Amino acid sequence: MLTSPTSNPRGIALIVLTGGASLSFDVNRLPVRLCRRAAALGFHAFRFDYHGFGESAGNSERFDLASPFVRDAEAAMDWLEGLGLDRFVLVGSCFGARTALSAAQHRGVVAVALVSPPVRDFEMGERSVIRLTSELSLAAYVKRAVQPRILRGLIHGQGRRYRKIAWEKLSRASGFRSHLQAGTGRSRYEVSRNFLEPLSVLMQRQTPLLFIFGSDDDFLEEFDRAIPPHAGLDVREADHVNVVELPGEVHGFTSLGAQDAVVDCLTSWIDSPIFDRISGANAGR
Repeated sequence: MLTSPTSNPRGIALIVLTGGASLSFDVNRLPVRLCRRAAALGFHAFRFDYHGFGESAGNSERFDLASPFVRDAEAAMDWLEGLGLDRFVLVGSCFGARTALSAAQHRGVVAVALVSPPVRDFEMGERSVIRLTSELSLAAYVKRAVQPRILRGLIHGQGRRYRKIAWEKLSRASGFRSHLQAGTGRSRYEVSRNFLEPLSVLMQRQTPLLFIFGSDDDFLEEFDRAIPPHAGLDVREADHVNVVELPGEVHGFTSLGAQDAVVDCLTSWIDSPIFDRISGANAGR
Protein backbone atom coordinates (compact mmCIF):
# COMPACT_ATOMS: atom_id res chain seq x y z
CA MET A 1 0.00 0.00 0.00
CA LEU A 2 1.40 3.35 -1.08
CA THR A 3 0.33 6.45 0.82
CA SER A 4 0.96 9.59 -1.24
CA PRO A 5 2.11 12.88 0.30
CA THR A 6 -0.60 15.21 1.51
CA SER A 7 1.81 18.16 1.65
CA ASN A 8 4.66 19.37 -0.53
CA PRO A 9 6.38 16.15 -1.75
CA ARG A 10 9.96 15.63 -0.62
CA GLY A 11 10.77 13.02 -3.22
CA ILE A 12 11.60 10.50 -0.47
CA ALA A 13 9.78 7.22 0.22
CA LEU A 14 9.48 5.77 3.71
CA ILE A 15 9.27 1.95 3.66
CA VAL A 16 7.86 0.08 6.65
CA LEU A 17 9.33 -3.36 7.39
CA THR A 18 7.32 -5.24 10.00
CA GLY A 19 8.62 -7.47 12.74
CA GLY A 20 7.89 -10.83 11.14
CA ALA A 21 5.22 -13.37 11.97
CA SER A 22 3.96 -11.40 14.97
CA LEU A 23 0.88 -9.30 14.34
CA SER A 24 1.81 -6.91 17.14
CA PHE A 25 3.30 -4.32 14.80
CA ASP A 26 -0.01 -4.15 12.94
CA VAL A 27 -2.16 -3.85 16.05
CA ASN A 28 -4.23 -0.66 16.20
CA ARG A 29 -3.14 0.00 12.60
CA LEU A 30 0.26 1.24 13.73
CA PRO A 31 1.83 1.13 10.21
CA VAL A 32 -1.18 2.95 8.78
CA ARG A 33 -0.87 5.71 11.35
CA LEU A 34 2.86 6.00 10.74
CA CYS A 35 2.42 6.16 6.97
CA ARG A 36 -0.26 8.85 7.23
CA ARG A 37 1.94 10.88 9.56
CA ALA A 38 4.80 10.56 7.07
CA ALA A 39 2.54 11.53 4.16
CA ALA A 40 1.48 14.66 6.04
CA LEU A 41 5.18 15.62 6.18
CA GLY A 42 5.61 15.19 2.43
CA PHE A 43 6.91 11.61 2.28
CA HIS A 44 5.60 8.82 0.14
CA ALA A 45 5.01 5.92 2.54
CA PHE A 46 4.95 2.26 1.56
CA ARG A 47 3.96 -0.84 3.51
CA PHE A 48 3.70 -4.43 2.32
CA ASP A 49 3.47 -8.07 3.36
CA TYR A 50 6.57 -10.26 3.15
CA HIS A 51 6.50 -13.04 0.60
CA GLY A 52 4.31 -15.92 1.67
CA PHE A 53 2.49 -13.84 4.30
CA GLY A 54 -0.67 -11.79 4.29
CA GLU A 55 -1.72 -11.04 0.74
CA SER A 56 1.70 -11.61 -0.83
CA ALA A 57 2.41 -14.60 -3.05
CA GLY A 58 5.26 -17.05 -2.53
CA ASN A 59 6.10 -19.74 -0.05
CA SER A 60 6.27 -18.82 3.62
CA GLU A 61 9.36 -19.69 5.61
CA ARG A 62 10.46 -19.50 9.20
CA PHE A 63 11.72 -16.08 10.23
CA ASP A 64 15.44 -16.38 10.93
CA LEU A 65 17.47 -13.30 11.82
CA ALA A 66 20.46 -14.83 10.04
CA SER A 67 18.45 -14.66 6.81
CA PRO A 68 16.45 -11.40 6.76
CA PHE A 69 14.15 -10.78 3.79
CA VAL A 70 16.47 -8.40 1.96
CA ARG A 71 15.06 -9.29 -1.46
CA ASP A 72 11.61 -8.23 -0.29
CA ALA A 73 12.93 -4.82 0.73
CA GLU A 74 14.88 -4.48 -2.50
CA ALA A 75 11.78 -5.41 -4.51
CA ALA A 76 9.87 -2.64 -2.73
CA MET A 77 12.61 -0.15 -3.58
CA ASP A 78 12.71 -1.34 -7.20
CA TRP A 79 8.94 -0.84 -7.50
CA LEU A 80 9.16 2.66 -6.03
CA GLU A 81 12.01 3.51 -8.37
CA GLY A 82 9.62 2.69 -11.20
CA LEU A 83 7.48 5.56 -9.90
CA GLY A 84 10.43 7.94 -10.03
CA LEU A 85 11.37 7.69 -6.34
CA ASP A 86 15.03 6.92 -5.67
CA ARG A 87 15.50 8.05 -2.06
CA PHE A 88 14.38 5.77 0.75
CA VAL A 89 14.00 5.78 4.51
CA LEU A 90 13.78 2.25 5.91
CA VAL A 91 11.85 1.76 9.15
CA GLY A 92 11.92 -1.72 10.68
CA SER A 93 10.98 -3.42 13.93
CA CYS A 94 12.70 -6.55 15.31
CA PHE A 95 13.04 -8.89 12.30
CA GLY A 96 12.12 -5.93 10.10
CA ALA A 97 14.90 -3.90 11.74
CA ARG A 98 17.45 -6.54 10.79
CA THR A 99 16.00 -6.65 7.28
CA ALA A 100 16.25 -2.86 7.04
CA LEU A 101 19.83 -2.92 8.29
CA SER A 102 20.90 -5.55 5.77
CA ALA A 103 19.06 -3.82 2.90
CA ALA A 104 20.35 -0.36 3.78
CA GLN A 105 23.42 -0.67 1.58
CA HIS A 106 21.08 -0.07 -1.36
CA ARG A 107 22.32 3.01 -3.17
CA GLY A 108 19.13 4.98 -2.55
CA VAL A 109 18.80 4.55 1.23
CA VAL A 110 19.27 7.92 2.93
CA ALA A 111 18.25 7.04 6.51
CA VAL A 112 17.32 4.04 8.65
CA ALA A 113 15.19 3.67 11.79
CA LEU A 114 15.52 0.48 13.83
CA VAL A 115 12.97 -0.34 16.53
CA SER A 116 14.20 -2.94 19.06
CA PRO A 117 16.78 -4.49 16.70
CA PRO A 118 18.17 -7.85 17.91
CA VAL A 119 21.96 -8.09 17.83
CA ARG A 120 22.09 -11.90 17.77
CA ASP A 121 20.88 -14.43 15.24
CA PHE A 122 18.03 -16.75 16.12
CA GLU A 123 14.84 -18.07 14.63
CA MET A 124 11.66 -16.39 15.78
CA GLY A 125 10.51 -18.09 18.96
CA GLU A 126 14.06 -18.90 20.11
CA ARG A 127 14.90 -15.50 21.62
CA SER A 128 14.06 -16.15 25.25
CA VAL A 129 15.61 -19.62 25.12
CA ILE A 130 18.90 -18.26 23.80
CA ARG A 131 18.97 -15.26 26.13
CA LEU A 132 18.24 -17.28 29.27
CA THR A 133 20.65 -19.99 28.20
CA SER A 134 23.53 -17.60 27.60
CA GLU A 135 22.98 -15.17 30.47
CA LEU A 136 21.78 -17.25 33.43
CA SER A 137 23.66 -19.89 35.32
CA LEU A 138 21.84 -23.19 35.74
CA ALA A 139 21.27 -22.37 39.43
CA ALA A 140 19.87 -18.94 38.53
CA TYR A 141 17.59 -20.52 35.97
CA VAL A 142 16.23 -23.01 38.51
CA LYS A 143 15.63 -20.14 40.95
CA ARG A 144 13.73 -18.24 38.27
CA ALA A 145 11.76 -21.30 37.24
CA VAL A 146 10.12 -21.63 40.66
CA GLN A 147 8.77 -18.08 40.62
CA PRO A 148 4.94 -17.94 40.69
CA ARG A 149 4.71 -16.34 37.25
CA ILE A 150 6.85 -19.06 35.69
CA LEU A 151 4.96 -21.81 37.49
CA ARG A 152 1.71 -20.43 36.11
CA GLY A 153 3.26 -20.66 32.64
CA LEU A 154 4.07 -24.30 33.24
CA ILE A 155 0.50 -24.97 34.30
CA HIS A 156 -0.96 -23.14 31.32
CA GLY A 157 0.90 -24.95 28.59
CA GLN A 158 4.35 -23.35 28.39
CA GLY A 159 6.13 -26.38 29.78
CA ARG A 160 7.72 -27.24 26.44
CA ARG A 161 9.44 -23.83 26.31
CA TYR A 162 10.93 -24.15 29.78
CA ARG A 163 12.06 -27.73 29.10
CA LYS A 164 13.83 -26.45 26.01
CA ILE A 165 15.63 -23.79 28.06
CA ALA A 166 16.74 -26.44 30.55
CA TRP A 167 17.96 -28.66 27.70
CA GLU A 168 19.91 -25.75 26.21
CA LYS A 169 21.49 -25.05 29.59
CA LEU A 170 22.54 -28.64 30.18
CA SER A 171 23.73 -29.31 26.63
CA ARG A 172 25.68 -26.06 26.46
CA ALA A 173 27.32 -26.74 29.82
CA SER A 174 28.38 -30.19 28.67
CA GLY A 175 29.70 -28.97 25.31
CA PHE A 176 27.27 -31.22 23.46
CA ARG A 177 25.47 -28.26 21.87
CA SER A 178 28.77 -26.81 20.63
CA HIS A 179 29.58 -30.14 19.04
CA LEU A 180 26.22 -30.24 17.28
CA GLN A 181 26.63 -26.71 15.97
CA ALA A 182 30.22 -27.06 14.84
CA GLY A 183 30.63 -26.00 11.25
CA THR A 184 27.50 -23.86 11.09
CA GLY A 185 29.62 -20.73 10.68
CA ARG A 186 27.73 -18.78 13.34
CA SER A 187 26.75 -18.96 16.98
CA ARG A 188 23.32 -18.03 18.17
CA TYR A 189 24.94 -16.86 21.41
CA GLU A 190 27.21 -14.22 19.85
CA VAL A 191 26.66 -10.80 18.33
CA SER A 192 25.88 -11.40 14.67
CA ARG A 193 28.18 -10.31 11.90
CA ASN A 194 24.96 -9.72 9.96
CA PHE A 195 24.26 -6.96 12.48
CA LEU A 196 27.74 -5.50 12.93
CA GLU A 197 28.94 -5.41 9.32
CA PRO A 198 26.08 -3.45 7.73
CA LEU A 199 25.99 -1.17 10.79
CA SER A 200 29.69 -0.47 10.27
CA VAL A 201 29.05 0.45 6.63
CA LEU A 202 26.27 2.86 7.57
CA MET A 203 28.43 4.42 10.29
CA GLN A 204 31.24 4.98 7.79
CA ARG A 205 28.80 6.57 5.34
CA GLN A 206 27.35 8.70 8.15
CA THR A 207 23.86 7.59 7.18
CA PRO A 208 21.31 9.06 9.63
CA LEU A 209 20.28 6.31 12.05
CA LEU A 210 17.60 6.10 14.71
CA PHE A 211 17.53 3.33 17.32
CA ILE A 212 14.40 3.03 19.47
CA PHE A 213 14.28 0.81 22.55
CA GLY A 214 12.11 0.54 25.61
CA SER A 215 13.93 0.99 28.90
CA ASP A 216 12.68 -2.49 29.90
CA ASP A 217 13.53 -4.20 26.59
CA ASP A 218 15.93 -7.15 26.78
CA PHE A 219 17.37 -6.04 23.45
CA LEU A 220 18.54 -2.70 24.90
CA GLU A 221 20.91 -4.37 27.35
CA GLU A 222 22.20 -6.68 24.61
CA PHE A 223 22.68 -3.70 22.29
CA ASP A 224 24.68 -1.74 24.82
CA ARG A 225 26.85 -4.76 25.59
CA ALA A 226 27.39 -5.53 21.91
CA ILE A 227 28.43 -2.15 20.59
CA PRO A 228 31.22 -0.69 22.81
CA PRO A 229 33.91 -3.32 22.11
CA HIS A 230 33.75 -2.74 18.36
CA ALA A 231 35.86 0.15 17.07
CA GLY A 232 34.05 2.70 14.96
CA LEU A 233 30.60 1.77 16.25
CA ASP A 234 30.30 4.33 19.05
CA VAL A 235 26.69 4.96 18.11
CA ARG A 236 25.87 6.95 21.24
CA GLU A 237 28.56 9.49 20.40
CA ALA A 238 27.99 9.89 16.65
CA ASP A 239 26.25 13.07 15.50
CA HIS A 240 24.26 11.27 12.80
CA VAL A 241 22.89 8.63 15.19
CA ASN A 242 20.06 8.96 17.71
CA VAL A 243 19.50 6.28 20.35
CA VAL A 244 16.14 6.82 22.06
CA GLU A 245 15.04 4.97 25.17
CA LEU A 246 11.30 5.15 25.72
CA PRO A 247 9.74 4.27 29.09
CA GLY A 248 8.70 0.67 29.65
CA GLU A 249 8.73 -2.06 27.03
CA VAL A 250 8.66 -1.30 23.32
CA HIS A 251 9.50 -4.68 21.79
CA GLY A 252 6.30 -6.40 20.72
CA PHE A 253 4.23 -3.20 21.01
CA THR A 254 2.24 -4.82 23.80
CA SER A 255 0.61 -1.58 24.94
CA LEU A 256 -1.11 1.32 23.23
CA GLY A 257 1.25 3.66 25.07
CA ALA A 258 4.28 1.96 23.49
CA GLN A 259 2.71 2.11 20.04
CA ASP A 260 1.89 5.79 20.34
CA ALA A 261 5.33 6.60 21.74
CA VAL A 262 7.10 4.87 18.85
CA VAL A 263 4.92 6.58 16.21
CA ASP A 264 5.54 9.96 17.87
CA CYS A 265 9.29 9.29 18.05
CA LEU A 266 9.51 8.27 14.39
CA THR A 267 7.40 11.25 13.32
CA SER A 268 9.64 13.67 15.22
CA TRP A 269 12.72 12.12 13.64
CA ILE A 270 11.53 12.39 10.04
CA ASP A 271 10.37 15.95 10.79
CA SER A 272 13.84 16.95 11.99
CA PRO A 273 16.16 19.35 10.10
CA ILE A 274 18.29 16.51 8.76
CA PHE A 275 15.48 15.49 6.43
CA ASP A 276 15.09 19.06 5.25
CA ARG A 277 18.75 18.91 4.20
CA ILE A 278 18.24 15.53 2.51
CA SER A 279 15.16 16.82 0.69
CA GLY A 280 17.01 19.94 -0.39
CA ALA A 281 19.91 17.92 -1.74
CA ASN A 282 17.50 15.70 -3.61
CA ALA A 283 15.66 18.68 -5.10
CA GLY A 284 18.92 20.03 -6.46
CA ARG A 285 19.81 16.89 -8.33
